[in-house]
Amino acid sequence: MAKILIIDDEVNIIELAKLYLQRDGFQVEAATKGQQGLTMFTSVNPDLIILDIMLPDIDGFEVCRQIRAKSKVPILMLSARREDVDRLSAWN
Repeated sequence: MAKILIIDDEVNIIELAKLYLQRDGFQVEAATKGQQGLTMFTSVNPDLIILDIMLPDIDGFEVCRQIRAKSKVPILMLSARREDVDRLSAWN
């Protein structure tokens, strides 16, 4: 069973995503803060991460950088930001 880690501070988004992903057979873990997500990343060893950019403690860009230093796990970035610079920053 593939494992997905969702890191997002919006509980409603987490619950909706979990509902659909679990229904389709994925194991889903969730964190509402960046540091919590980094800790869970190590213990869960996910096959995919869904990561919000705007988190309350550590932003998603920094979470992504720290994960990238350790792993090539696919990361799907979520954002309400509309600026091109924000989109491009996620690639670096």
